Amino acid sequence: MAEPLYADRLITLTDEGIEIDRYYCFVGAKKRIPWHRVRSVEVRDLTPTTGRYRIWGTSRPGYWFNDDGDRPHKSKALVLDIGAHVKPVLTPDDPDAVLAVIEAKRPAA
Repeated sequence: MAEPLYADRLITLTDEGIEIDRYYCFVGAKKRIPWHRVRSVEVRDLTPTTGRYRIWGTSRPGYWFNDDGDRPHKSKALVLDIGAHVKPVLTPDDPDAVLAVIEAKRPAA
């Protein structure tokens, strides 16, 4: 198995795509997103109204946060457009590193 391009406690980027741990309500359930599904990524500041205290799930239809108890201590979120109604919201430990990999791996627009 190849080394990940990026990995933290909840997010792993590989040559195949993005793995988001604790995405679904079942313990250990991962969401896997192949690179060809990633249309765009938007960087947002995490504030009380944009999800800073959202530990898991959503309070705003159309966005989904994986289970991340450290989110209240983070300042940036990455919103993925994968061509579906619901957009996964990532809060990696190193958002700049994740953004760089996503921009390099996703298909050209």
